[in-house]
Amino acid sequence: MLELISSKLKEARKDRGITQAELADGICTQAMISNFEKGESVPSSVVLFKIAQKLKLDINYFFGQNSLKTHQDDNEETKKLIRKLIRNRDYQAINYIVKTEKEKANFSSNEDKQFLLWHEGICDFYLNKDSVNAINILNSALKLTGKENYTEQTISINNSIAIIYFEVQQYENSLEIFQKCKSEYDLSNLKDSVLKIRILYGLSKTLVALKREEEAILECKKAIKICVTEESLYLLGELYFQIGRNLVILDRVKESEQYFEKAQHIFEIEGNYEFLDVIEKVKLDYFTEKRQ
Repeated sequence: MLELISSKLKEARKDRGITQAELADGICTQAMISNFEKGESVPSSVVLFKIAQKLKLDINYFFGQNSLKTHQDDNEETKKLIRKLIRNRDYQAINYIVKTEKEKANFSSNEDKQFLLWHEGICDFYLNKDSVNAINILNSALKLTGKENYTEQTISINNSIAIIYFEVQQYENSLEIFQKCKSEYDLSNLKDSVLKIRILYGLSKTLVALKREEEAILECKKAIKICVTEESLYLLGELYFQIGRNLVILDRVKESEQYFEKAQHIFEIEGNYEFLDVIEKVKLDYFTEKRQ
């Protein structure tokens, strides 16, 4: 799907006889149009809509079926695009794609239908702020797989449910689902280390919300061990920060320093300045509180 959007965008622009700069004018930058056409990035739903308007096209043009591919190939491209949009938190674009694919009915297997329902539920929560309906959609997605058949996708769906409960401050429900994810992951013998790290990180955040900081630290350390074993930086900075912050809460400030230093080093490498600011704020708030 990512390749489909990039090729169709380039084809339509050239057909209209306009340059990248002319297309970008009033919408985005010429460099962004170039990246879209190369498939290096994907336009947000708002930007894609404006591009379609300027090219005098229906936005469905960009999501049309590519006759050179099988439905399954096209489905995999669509899934890749949705995952990319999830990382960018572009829920409007995901919601549009999900609705389009449901209408086309190319996602015919239970696994594919489940994938669409999963992301429909996520979008419903973040766009409509309706946690009850979103969780109902996600539970209906889970019913497409047998009760004891734990897959990467079903565990990921449960992880999404746990995150929603956390977001609406239903911490006990969040804790129960995160623990269920952890148990199902271990029973399934999956090798997806990123999923396990995500589960442990979410679990640790929920434990902190329940003022169970010592347990949260243990879960973070388990996740860090996986990161080190897999030589992965995924959430590693956040995990070190989480431990440091919990140690500050427990008034073990001296011990927290080594974890904040490790977190800072990783965030500097990643260019994650937002978290660097958060670390400084945590330290400042603590010492301000102690002086008072």
